Amino acid sequence: MLGITLISAILLSVAGMLYQNVFRNPIAGPGMLGVSSGVSLGMMLLVVLQGASVYGLIVEHYLACYGFGAALLLFVILAGRRLSGKGKSFDIVTILLIGSIFSQLIGFIVSYVTLFVMEPDHYEIFFTLSQMLVVDVSVFSWIALGVAFIASIIPVWLLRFQFNALAFDVAEVKLLGINYTALRTVALVCGAIMILAAQVHVGMVGMISLIVPFFARSWFGCEFRKQLIGNVCISTILLIICRDIADLIPFVGDGLALGSVVSVVALPLFLIIVIKQLRGWE
Repeated sequence: MLGITLISAILLSVAGMLYQNVFRNPIAGPGMLGVSSGVSLGMMLLVVLQGASVYGLIVEHYLACYGFGAALLLFVILAGRRLSGKGKSFDIVTILLIGSIFSQLIGFIVSYVTLFVMEPDHYEIFFTLSQMLVVDVSVFSWIALGVAFIASIIPVWLLRFQFNALAFDVAEVKLLGINYTALRTVALVCGAIMILAAQVHVGMVGMISLIVPFFARSWFGCEFRKQLIGNVCISTILLIICRDIADLIPFVGDGLALGSVVSVVALPLFLIIVIKQLRGWE
């Protein structure tokens, strides 16, 4: 459980760092492409079709979550590329708008089905799985998380020096011989994969991706490599603390969701970010 928590913490913070650097905004989040909605949709369909037997369907569980999340991400990217127009540069804003639209649509469908269609016992199963009240430490869970971690972290590490160009304007970056559009696309796609993997394995803890990158940038500096190190250090400590709190607090049912603890701990920190944001991006 500790290892999965640590890896997920790294993925969450790095994903948030990538998105905040791309948009130069401390409240930009990696869930903007809609992959989180894809995870919820896959989990909902699995529970509706399999019912209580879903607990024993480990492989099917990960295939459904990763599959629907990745499918939605691919669809949003292809649709954004199509709408950008032939011969034009890849418009990041377009895919974000498309991702937001489909995220809201899928969120409505999931909410309707879980509230008005599902049986109460099926809803309890869906809630337990979506909030990851019990972290899966099976071999397949480690394999799935490891593949997602390697596939998303390696491109970021290899481009760690070029990612500093995200702080400059497009014209200035082009003068350096760097493909700014491709760089932003890699950052957004890798960030989406990271938040997808983290949600599948530890539940809804997206607040980590908002607050950790802000403090890492403030304490470790704006250079991308230093930010990367700072995010790893802060996120692992913070998520482990939240995990310990979730395990220690008695709660009705199977336990307290990690995402609930993260939200409570992160709320005052997020208010600090909002106050500082009123003073401008630093």
